[in-house]
Order: sequence, then C-alpha cells, then structure tokens
Amino acid sequence: MSTGEFSKGKTTTMKRSVVKSSVLAVLSIFLLQGCTSSAGDTDAGYAHDGHAADQDNGTGDVHSTRPVELAIEIHVEGWKNEASDPQAFTAHSEAVDVVASAASAHGAILLLGLSATYAKAAARYGTSYIDRWIGMGHRISYHADVGGTSQPSLEQLVSDLENYKQTVDALGVETVKVASGICSRGPWVDASIAAGFELACGIVEYCLTSLDPANLPP
Repeated sequence: MSTGEFSKGKTTTMKRSVVKSSVLAVLSIFLLQGCTSSAGDTDAGYAHDGHAADQDNGTGDVHSTRPVELAIEIHVEGWKNEASDPQAFTAHSEAVDVVASAASAHGAILLLGLSATYAKAAARYGTSYIDRWIGMGHRISYHADVGGTSQPSLEQLVSDLENYKQTVDALGVETVKVASGICSRGPWVDASIAAGFELACGIVEYCLTSLDPANLPP
C-alpha cells in the first residue's frame, strides 16, 4: 500500500472518516483466525510457538489452532516535494497518521516503509511523527525504491542500497531490517543481504527478472 500524493485540493478536503473506513476494511483481515478442530485434536502435539501443531484427521484436511498471521507494510512515499516543503511533509505525515492510528486502535501493528524522500524530509523537519508511530507499536522499515529498469551490477546495487539505508538510519529511529522496493534485473537478493537487510517484502513479478530465463515459469 502506498501513501502517494493527493492533489492540493483533495488533500485539504480529505475526510479522516473516509480514510478510516478504507483502513478498517483492510484491517478486518486481522480478525481471521485459524480454525480450531474437533475435540479429537486435544491430544495433538504442540509447535514451538505454543500453538497446537497441524494435524491431519485422516481425510487429508489439516486443522490447526494457530492464528493466521498477516503483515501489512505501508509505503511512505510519493510526495516528491516534501523534503523542501514543510506543508507537504506535514500533510503526508498526517495522512499516514490516520492509517497508523486506525491500525493501532484495532490492535494491528504495521510496517511503515520510509522512502528516501520522506527520510530526508524527516531529517529536516523532525521525527516527531515517526516517534509517535513507534510509540503506537508500529515498526519502521525500508522502502528503498532502487533497482530501476536496467541491469545494475552487484556493486552498484549494494552501493545504492547502502546509500539509501544510511539516509534512513541517520534519523536515529529504531528500525527493522525489512526492505521493499528492492527488486531488479540485477542480483538484488545478494545485494540486499550485503547491504544488511534480512527480509524482503512487497515481492512482485518484476522480482523474477533477476533469474536465468531458463528458470522462469512459463
């Protein structure tokens, strides 16, 4: 999901209730729980996380008491002039804050992937919004938006990712080593590991372009 820029007119007339309604529709998926099977499963073993291990009841159906765990990352991006326009930065931050507040009110924890532009704006105008989101329990991740449409070398990708990561890390806020917007025709997996990331999210079909054509699905 992205918090891309609204036109100025739409930004000033945006109704928080409308945004909250949209957010709540997405957050409703957090209410999903794994189905608890019949009493016969009470003798089931337990997984390392304390939930009953998955059990086959002999019919091929697998039952579990484990909850369905989903992750949502919000891409904090799209407001291209916010690094030089404090009003744009504030408007963007307020839009994200609506989402973060609605999620927090319903017990959901989000990943908020900061773009380089937003990080530069926060470095200039302050991290009070980011601190507020962390205080709600959300996590700050990385939305790198590197890789482009060419086929960069490993060295170039590592350099681009490290430079971007330094921009976010310079804010001094707590982050998790999760990155999105890192896919490329180049060796993006190796580059991401070399740059210090531990998990990639926001995977799309374009990510497959780094594979040998012989290994691509038909």
